[in-house]
Formats: sequence, C-alpha cells, structure tokens
Amino acid sequence: MTTPHSGLTHLDGQARFEDSNIALLGSEIDHKLHQQSAQGEPAWDAPGLGKEAGVWAFRVEDFKLRLVGQGDLGTGDFREGDSYVVLKSVAPVKPTHLIHDIFFWLGTKTSQDEAGTAAYKAVELDELLGGAPTQHRETQSHETTAFLALFRPHFLVLSGGHASGFHHVSPLTSESLKLDHPRLFQVAIPEGGEVQGHARKQVRVLEVEAKVDSVKRGDVFILDLGNKLLQWNGKESHPLEKAKAAEVARAWEEGRGGKAELEVLDDGSRDSAFFLALGVDQSQLPYDLSHHTPTTRLIPIASRPTSVHTLLGDGPPTSPLTHSLLTSSSLLLIVTPAPSPLYVWVGSDVANEQKRSAMVLAQRRVALLAGDVVPFATRGLVRVVQGSEGDEFSRFVEG
Repeated sequence: MTTPHSGLTHLDGQARFEDSNIALLGSEIDHKLHQQSAQGEPAWDAPGLGKEAGVWAFRVEDFKLRLVGQGDLGTGDFREGDSYVVLKSVAPVKPTHLIHDIFFWLGTKTSQDEAGTAAYKAVELDELLGGAPTQHRETQSHETTAFLALFRPHFLVLSGGHASGFHHVSPLTSESLKLDHPRLFQVAIPEGGEVQGHARKQVRVLEVEAKVDSVKRGDVFILDLGNKLLQWNGKESHPLEKAKAAEVARAWEEGRGGKAELEVLDDGSRDSAFFLALGVDQSQLPYDLSHHTPTTRLIPIASRPTSVHTLLGDGPPTSPLTHSLLTSSSLLLIVTPAPSPLYVWVGSDVANEQKRSAMVLAQRRVALLAGDVVPFATRGLVRVVQGSEGDEFSRFVEG
C-alpha cells in the first residue's frame, strides 16, 4: 500500500520543481495513483462505505486508518493528540447518486505525520468516490457547524492520543464513577453556530488540564470528580453556554445512572469547592482568578521580514489584551493561550494589498513559532478585520 511518505527524496541541494512529484499534482497520472492507492486501503472496505447513506469515522494510526465509528457517532470522543477522517454520505430527495462530504480533523497535539496522513487519505477517499465529494479541513477548537452537526448530544474532545496507550473513559458512562483523579472540561458554543436564525445548537466539550490556570471567566467548565459533577459558570460566559453546559452535565449524570451528584456554581459565589478540587489552598479562598490571566503575545506582521528576530523579538507578552493595542494601522499575529485559535488582526487602515495577503503572511510567521506545548501549525488561524469582530474574538479583548 502506498503511504504518504512514499517516494519522498531528501536532497542536499536545491530541489527542482520538475524533479518533484509536485509537478504532477492534479494531473491524470496523479489521480490514477491516488485511485490505485485507495483500492489497496483496507479501511475503505468498511460495510456500506460509498454505497449507502451514513457516517464513517476513521482514526490515523501508524500511517493507516482504523474505523472508530459508524452510523451514530455519539459524542465522537476524539483525542487531541490524533487526526481523523470522517465521511458523511446522504441521499438527496430524488436519489440518483449519493452526496458525500469528507472531513479530516486535526487535534492540537497531533503529529505532523498523522496530520499529513489524514490529508492524504482524504484525497485518496475523494478519488475512490470519483472526485465528487466536498472536502473540509477541520482543526480542534475551530470546527465548522457542518462538522459538529455529526455528533450528538455534543462533540467531545478528550486529552491524550492513541499512541499513549492510555485508556480514556467517556464521561457519559458509569465507568466514570470509578475516576481516581479530577478531569476538567470546557464547554463552548462555536462562533457561527446559529441555525436559521435560532439559538446556537452545536456544542463542543474539550478536556483541558485540571488546574486553575485552565479556568477563564469567559467560559463554562465542568469538573468531573467521578461521583460528583461541578459546573462552574464564569462571570463573562454567555447565558446560552451556561444552559448548554447544564444539558451536558445532566447527560453525564444520566449516563452514570443518576449516581453522580450535580452541583452548579457561579463565579465568585460559593464556588470554593470547585477551586479546592483544582488544588487551590484553603488559605487562598475565595480565589481571585485575576492572578491567572493567560498570557497573549502580539507579533507585528511585516511585508518583508529580514530575520526571525523581526518576527519573534517584537512580540512581548501582553496580559490582558486591550483594544488600545489593536490599532487601525496594525497588522498583527495574536498568539492566544492554547487551545484557542491564533488570530490575525487587520486594522481598518491597513493597505488593501496587505489585507489580501494577511493570511499567507501570518501562516509564514506561524511556521517560525516554537516553544509552545501545543504545536502552532495544528491550531486554527482566524482573520479578524477591525469593525467586523465576532463574539469569540471579543472575549480575548478587554477595555
């Protein structure tokens, strides 16, 4: 079977375009090679795949795919250290052929090999299905509503990955009652989650480190203690997020046969139990979250940077991020705390040419960033134009 890294040659000198396989990209030969590779992929032999309506989810494992879900995907239980390929096939009202959507999802801690394999396999599946499917690239914490709609009652991302060999317990099962360590989950309604003008319905639940540094006032969290669930509502969180988090917590409570106690706590109001469970000392209560404001970095994007120092040396930490730092003439890469996406700020007075090339310039800067626990290349990148900021970005900005 052909693998994504087959046929790659490492050259000491300058590689020539005509000597590389990129020269054939999109050609008839390229299509035939993908088709041949697809015909040798065991994963594509999954029952009904490409022949009937349904949903299939595959996880990348050692350059291969393993079927991890079919039909009802439930909450997905994806891992932040993995990459996935998902196929959704639907039959139109007057069926003459199936309509396919291919999604490949990249966790924030997935390896470059796994991310590359997922992208390659998505193209391979596309070729197998005749080149007609719509393809979607999804990144953790910045999923589209079309992708999130595949999961019910919410989309769940757990820590770790298949390579760790760790057994991940779903919070929806009674097995969680035996939990011997706290688990912290962030509940969020993604930007653009509205459905035909109604309230946002899609919910993303992300497992984060169970420590006080992970807690932000603009979000809602569920602390899982096994036989007890603590929902903590940040002061700056959206009312709808609080309501959706309550639905998630109740679903987890029901999944444990009603044997887990559920308690809802509001930021700054009798929430000591929440912070004590996260390791805060009794003497520090009531706890002041302002001591743990996540650090954000601003990196100016120049049209022709002369060195790496130009890119990274001018990006001192700034906490909190305020409107006064986001001027109308600035073009900035905003490095936010993981797992949030990175942002590209485009001031209203920035030249049109730079506005058009902002994402390309920013991606080049991202490729040079290093030192973060979460690889920058696998995080979402969102362009924000002054005057058109959305709710998700505005949460990072104060004043």
